[in-house]
Amino acid sequence: MPDAWENVAFGATGGATLVGANPLATDAGVATILVETLPGAAPASVHGLAIIPAAGSVRILSASLALEGSSARHEIRYTTDGSEPSPTSSLYRGAVEASPRLRAGLLVHGRLVASLAADAPKFRVPASAPPSERGPYRQ
Repeated sequence: MPDAWENVAFGATGGATLVGANPLATDAGVATILVETLPGAAPASVHGLAIIPAAGSVRILSASLALEGSSARHEIRYTTDGSEPSPTSSLYRGAVEASPRLRAGLLVHGRLVASLAADAPKFRVPASAPPSERGPYRQ
């Protein structure tokens, strides 16, 4: 959605490290993060998590991408009291009532990989400005 402005939290499993702001607000509906892997590292997966408001309720969306092989199955758990989601938190199965203290978590094999609060502040990266003057190319 080109006008979407939602936070996306990223997580990684295996031999990957995330580099950059996390969570990151979408720009024109797109959020990205840099993934660092090293030669010989264990197979890795990258996961994304977003909370999308919709008329008094919210949907929690997730995605996974394996950098090699297949991505481990994940599940979404959530809380409405502001606490960090855990394997014993409510399992997300569909739209839930909106709550300012809602927190969602993406878990892989019972381990929290990405977490996002509904009230997390959003920001936009300012666009770069063109130079005030364009001089001739100099070596």
